[in-house]
Amino acid sequence: MHFSKITIKDYLVMIMPILISEFLWSLGQNVESAVYGHLGTSNLAAYTLTCPIQGLIVGALSGLSAAAGVMVGKRLGRKEYDEAYTESKKIMYAGLAGAVAVSTLLILLAGVYTGLYRVDGSVKELGKILLIVFALYAPIKVENMILGGGIIRSGGNTKIIMVIDIVGTWCIGIPLCLLAAYVFKWGIVGVYTLLTTEEIFRLVVSLVIFKRRKWMISLS
Repeated sequence: MHFSKITIKDYLVMIMPILISEFLWSLGQNVESAVYGHLGTSNLAAYTLTCPIQGLIVGALSGLSAAAGVMVGKRLGRKEYDEAYTESKKIMYAGLAGAVAVSTLLILLAGVYTGLYRVDGSVKELGKILLIVFALYAPIKVENMILGGGIIRSGGNTKIIMVIDIVGTWCIGIPLCLLAAYVFKWGIVGVYTLLTTEEIFRLVVSLVIFKRRKWMISLS
């Protein structure tokens, strides 16, 4: 397959922001884990207890992000901009409905899940509360995955997503996490809850970008 210099350049322009964003996000996750470790054994154990179910839910619903990128990208490639916008909204509504359903189920079964582990009662209770907090903000997280990871990126505007991710993680999430843990001396529930505000920032900014429709660019 032959690639022209322009094609390679355009490819790098699109892919580099994604690589940078993913690297900095992963680095941010490591910082957050270090902060959780500072909170003590019980707090860290409670958070670790919830990680498998969080990963399972996010992984299952992340398919919507990939589907959005493919479906909307095909519409944009055909220059069917109105159809792309309409289809994007349908995918977002489907993702929201799915996330709310899963979150409701998680809230109802949070105690059952933590009860499966042989840990102290206090750790189980903290884990249950963390799962409920996760369930409450999961719909926002899923919408961010669909918007930022699928819909807006399908138009090739990866730079703005990189900026949103960097600001959300390193200018909002990490500072608030450090503030809550080292200044306010909060426990894992307070730190984790405050950390979720970065997802609210991402959603608000992403919705503004989505509604302006400037992301709808045909790459073909």
